[in-house]
Amino acid sequence: MSKTAPKEVLQIVPKIIIDARMVGDIPHGISRYVTHLATSLANLHSTYQQSGQALPYEPLFLVSPHLKQSFTPFRSVPIHAPFLSPKELIEIPRTLKSQKASLYHSPSFSSLWNPPCPSIVTIHDLNHLTYGSRMKKIYYQTLLKKFAKNAKALITVSKFSQWEISNWLQIPPEKIQIVSNVIQDPLIDRDNSTGHRILEKYQLKSGQYFFCVSNPKPHKNLPLLIQAYEAFQANQKTPAWPLAITVHKMAPQAEHRSKSIPAHSIPHLHYLGGLPEYENRVLMAHAAGLLFPSLYEGFGLPPLEAAVLGTPIAASRIPPHEEALIDLDPSEVLWVDPNDLQGWVNAFRQLSESKIAPTSRENRLKILDRYHSKRMGQSMDQIYRDMLGLHP
Repeated sequence: MSKTAPKEVLQIVPKIIIDARMVGDIPHGISRYVTHLATSLANLHSTYQQSGQALPYEPLFLVSPHLKQSFTPFRSVPIHAPFLSPKELIEIPRTLKSQKASLYHSPSFSSLWNPPCPSIVTIHDLNHLTYGSRMKKIYYQTLLKKFAKNAKALITVSKFSQWEISNWLQIPPEKIQIVSNVIQDPLIDRDNSTGHRILEKYQLKSGQYFFCVSNPKPHKNLPLLIQAYEAFQANQKTPAWPLAITVHKMAPQAEHRSKSIPAHSIPHLHYLGGLPEYENRVLMAHAAGLLFPSLYEGFGLPPLEAAVLGTPIAASRIPPHEEALIDLDPSEVLWVDPNDLQGWVNAFRQLSESKIAPTSRENRLKILDRYHSKRMGQSMDQIYRDMLGLHP
């Protein structure tokens, strides 16, 4: 009697749906985190392929239909619900079902009432509970809190945020895992003709302007920095170097604490708007110094990027900045109380006089190692495996 050959068992690879709808042409904090996450997983995927293996799950990225960027080698799933719109409460669960998702990862505060599969959420910080609108505070206290408490895993980006979220949710901090932001390859050739064209585009001269990467949100503390810049100019005998900030021109009442001084009366203030990634890096590398006056951050990536580019830094003395910049020597960063107007005036002066040292090569390498994309990839891979019950 002949034996029948056994049928091959089709192995079903679990799908992890990662929300990337906030990613657009102009990067910001959370979108950059998601982009770095995709790159980290792609690098890990490539490493597995070189040894004849593969990731034991398939990452899929929910994206806006208008996104030009791809997340190669992973698939993208277009979804019409805009980021943080009420439509996402219906469309995302529908997509999770149609894709037969095994796990859903929301890398932001976008939340679902009843996801049809286990979920993971990355909460970067709780700034909206203090500085957000009434609607955002309600959103955090109702939808996000419920979503976070029901999630299979909670992730954040710093020890500071871990402590805050722990207190908010009334859970032990060890239940919240830390997967920090990533520093991408920071190398910039300062003699590159492309870089000089970018400087010309924004009417800036290398080493003769101040730079601030920011947005108009209240916790970024831009009005005080602009007020300090104006006071700094008033004490200069020669025209001050420009202050270039990555926001669009602000209304007078938003820009200045004293509404009697309109926006157009402040000379040498360059409103650049949101910048593409490469332009942002070039302008940071060529600046006389980066000023980062935030009242609150969950992490604060720009000062770290400035450090590895060798750009002098003046940063607000808040816990997440001190945590992120722990590898710097005292001479390599000027700490300023975020509410100290004269402290920021002094920061402009010290940067203009080259009183703040660029980060040493040794400390740059420490930062690059601490925040290497490989660490993010390995951390998230382990979390995904744990949540799916997969073991090496």
